[in-house]
Amino acid sequence: MKFNVSQLLRQPVGSRRDFELNEDIGRLDTALEPVQPLTGHVQLTRIPSGILVLGTCQTTLSIPCSRCLEPVQHEANFQLEEMFRPLTDVTTGRYLHPENYKGSEEALFDEALLINERHELDLSEVVRQQLCIAALQYPACAYPNPEECEHYRESRRFLDEVNEGTVRRKPIDPRWESLLSLLPAADDPASKPDQS
Repeated sequence: MKFNVSQLLRQPVGSRRDFELNEDIGRLDTALEPVQPLTGHVQLTRIPSGILVLGTCQTTLSIPCSRCLEPVQHEANFQLEEMFRPLTDVTTGRYLHPENYKGSEEALFDEALLINERHELDLSEVVRQQLCIAALQYPACAYPNPEECEHYRESRRFLDEVNEGTVRRKPIDPRWESLLSLLPAADDPASKPDQS
């Protein structure tokens, strides 16, 4: 998702370039599991302080269901609107000091919004951040009632059932089994509620 913007930086303010995206983002972030390429449209516009990027992007992520933890496919659609500033002057090659920058403070201090010395504008980090936000929207599987989901019912079996002061364990979901060591023992006085 790199664009060489050296020619655009030489153009007058208001000049534009349009690009269609169809990018493999499988290695963008190890925490993200895309099942489709990132597609969309971006428009790069020359502004006095650098390049304005506007665009719409979409892909599909595989994300654990917020109820049963099984993977579900979640559509991630987002808008881009970011200003990128160049590190060097495109005609002289001299370093552009941040004190001389006339754009927003966000673009001044965010390394993801820099156009590098080779005049390449890289959207990777901006897209990664947008996808991470999309992945935090707690998708759920297609069952309107959680009890209809077999995986949800299985995941609930790790709960303890307290019966007359003794703990009777239900079958444990293997994904939760390693957490059993964190539970207090049934005969531990600290685990019993205060009767006073």
